[in-house]
Amino acid sequence: MSKTNIKCPRCNSDKLYKFGMNKQAKQKYQCKQCKRQFAIGDGDGRPKLNNPKCPRCGKGTYLHNAYKHYNRYK
Repeated sequence: MSKTNIKCPRCNSDKLYKFGMNKQAKQKYQCKQCKRQFAIGDGDGRPKLNNPKCPRCGKGTYLHNAYKHYNRYK
């Protein structure tokens, strides 16, 4: 039985290691089963991007360069 109610966001296991601190000084954990690393409060661990989709194929884009007056996506 785990002392905390922290669970892995990927496999929902409560078997975790403490795995240091992240850049925002939050405790990181690593799951013993699936080896995922995460910190509490990071959501799913990925940044929320609001990038436009490609007008030709509809796939997601990423920010390539951020210039003074416009952004360039690829």
